Amino acid sequence: MQPQDEHRTAGPFHIEDDVYLDFQLSGEPDRQQSSICHELLQLHELSRQSGHLLTNIRKQHHDVAAYLSLLDHKIDLVARLTAAIALGGDIQQNHKVRLSADELSFLNPQALPLQSPLQLRLVIFPSHLCLQLQSSVIRCEKESYGFRIGVKFNNKSEAEHEALIRHLLERQAAQLRHHRSEPAPEQQ
Repeated sequence: MQPQDEHRTAGPFHIEDDVYLDFQLSGEPDRQQSSICHELLQLHELSRQSGHLLTNIRKQHHDVAAYLSLLDHKIDLVARLTAAIALGGDIQQNHKVRLSADELSFLNPQALPLQSPLQLRLVIFPSHLCLQLQSSVIRCEKESYGFRIGVKFNNKSEAEHEALIRHLLERQAAQLRHHRSEPAPEQQ
C-alpha cells in the first residue's frame, strides 16, 4: 500500500506517547463502551473545571480545600476502577503512538486497507481518560517490524477534541521540563 505522503506529520502539533490502544475494523461503535468512555470524559471535564474553584477555596479555607481535594482523588480512583472493569481488566500502556488532536499513528503487525473505518478505544495516561473514537485509515506503510498505520479521527465531539489538546499540551510541557532538567553535554 502506498503512503499518502511520506513526510507528512500527524497534524500541526503532535507528540510521541505511550497509550492503551484497542481497535477493530468497524463502522459502528460499541454502544456500551462508547457510553462508558463518554461518562468518564464528562467526569474528567468536571474535575478540570472545578480546579480553579478549589484554588480559590484553598486561599480562604485550607481545611475545606484539603477535604475537597481528597474527595476529588477518591472520585478519580473510582473512575479508574470503573474504567478498568468496563474495559476488561487492568488497563496498561500497550502502544507507542504519534498523536495529534486529529490523527494517530501506530505500529501493527498486519496491514489495514486505506479508507477502512476503525473504531478506536484510546486510554491516555496518567489521567486514564478513555476516548472511543471513530476513525479511518489514511496511511499504511511497511516498516521492519510491521506496518505504520495512520488514522484520522472522524466525528469527534468538542469535549474529546479539547481533552486531546489538553493532553498534548500537558505531555509537551512535561517533556520540556524533563529536557531542561537533564544536564547539558559537556562542550569541547
